Amino acid sequence: KQWYQRRVAITAGESMYSGELEKCDKSNFRDLNKMGHVFNVSWFTERCLEYFTEHVDMLTGRCYEDVLFVVEEARFVEDSQKKDNFTSLVENKLNTMKNRKSMFLKQYCNDLGNISRSQLKMVVKLAGSDVDILVHILVRHLKNTGATSFVETSRFLFENIDFESCFAKRRFHGLA
Repeated sequence: KQWYQRRVAITAGESMYSGELEKCDKSNFRDLNKMGHVFNVSWFTERCLEYFTEHVDMLTGRCYEDVLFVVEEARFVEDSQKKDNFTSLVENKLNTMKNRKSMFLKQYCNDLGNISRSQLKMVVKLAGSDVDILVHILVRHLKNTGATSFVETSRFLFENIDFESCFAKRRFHGLA
């Protein structure tokens, strides 16, 4: 762990000195971005945002791990820095690939009983007006658990699903 912290500090120092974010990769991005934020180095945080934006722009949705990386980094930034600019980029990208968004969120919530409230908030935010995704996640969870009780996660989803919108969508598509 100390070796990693030194490596990140050296990389950040070199980057701040050179003005380039050369040695940034997925493994150290979070720490570099955090350091730029903590030390309030605006050009450095801008470069981190550019790096993140490149990853979001390259998403096709075919690789779960790539989508997971940007979602988790956006969630971390929103939780720790109270900024939603990373989340907005991810939301906008996922909204251009609806089927892939649905597939990702369903896999992300595969074990609904073991994800954090922070992750659930991100799921609700990313699902947006596609409440049918949330309903599917919740129904699958209730089927898998035998629907004998509501855990914190299923209760959170019930409280945050806009059922009126969901039923209106079903009527519009002739499903009701």
